Formats: sequence, C-alpha cells, structure tokens
Amino acid sequence: VSQAGGQVSIDLANNAAWENVGPVYGDNVGDVAWRHEAGVFSNLTYVQNTGRNDLVSAKVSQDADYLYFTVKAARDIIVDDGANWMNLYIDANQENQGWESFDFVLNKTAPTADKATLEKFTGNGYETETVGEVEYSVNGKYMQVKIPKVMLGLDGYDFTINFAWTDNVHDEADAAPAGETAYKYTKFSG
Repeated sequence: VSQAGGQVSIDLANNAAWENVGPVYGDNVGDVAWRHEAGVFSNLTYVQNTGRNDLVSAKVSQDADYLYFTVKAARDIIVDDGANWMNLYIDANQENQGWESFDFVLNKTAPTADKATLEKFTGNGYETETVGEVEYSVNGKYMQVKIPKVMLGLDGYDFTINFAWTDNVHDEADAAPAGETAYKYTKFSG
C-alpha cells in the first residue's frame, strides 16, 4: 500500500491544490454501465442508461482537523439532487462492521448546493443515522469534500481508512474502484 504524501489543507474551490497530493487511486475509464442488449432466451431487450459520471481517479489529503477527498470524472460532473449522487463510503475503523464493512456514507440523503450529509451505518443493513453536514464543491471534472476527523472518530495523523466512490450505483452505474473493493489510504507521520 502506498503511503500518502504531499498532505496539505485543501481549498475546495481550488482543483490545483491537489497537484502534489498522492497517491492517485485510479479507476477504469469508460466503465459506466450502459447496456442495450438482446436477451439470450427471450425476445426482451435489456436497457440500462442511468450512467452519469465516469469516475476515473481519487485522492485523499489531511491536516490536523480534516480529511479531504477528491474524485475526478472523465467529463464535467453531472450534478443531480438525488440520494444516489456521488456517494463516498468510508471504513474508518478497520473493524469490518457497518454496511459491507463501511462505517459512513456521504450523500445517502440528497445534498444541498454546498453541504452534504454524512451518515453512519447503524449495523442494521443499509440503515443510517445522521452525523452532520460537511462542505463539498463541484468544479468541472472534480468533486471535493472536507470532513472533520472528529465526525469519523479519527484524530492525529497515523491511521488507515478504506474508501470508495460511487455514482448512481443502486441503478448499476459507476463505482471507483470497480466491483466490491475499496481503496486503502495510509498515512504515518514518522
């Protein structure tokens, strides 16, 4: 696992602030699930055209108080006011609890123009409880999020989290990384 480098506070209005942050977590380009196929054993045609944002890469940064996340799409991000828009899943404690091992989800509840809701999984399937609102921005191909570490139960600099981004995933659109996997972010101050 690559250790994080170039960690800085991020101005959510400045995509260039991420330039020296690493590593870059990559995803396949062109994997938004669009489908128009004839059924093999029937006269049905299966159509799936709900794909919106083709996620291609992500980064994480931190300072003393915040974790910052960014995700890049292949084209300018299509903004939607639905609950399946640009979800960020976070496993903050590495204890394999929550939903599919994730402890938190962003945008399960539809966001406002500049605030997104962070929710914590209750341990009962996909049910959640609200933790609070966090800042986010969308600038062209980039979405950036600023989450207070205290909301995730984190402090200091030395920790590991797993995370994944999805867009419209409940309608079979895109996930980064693909499939049922997650990126691993590790930062040691030493």
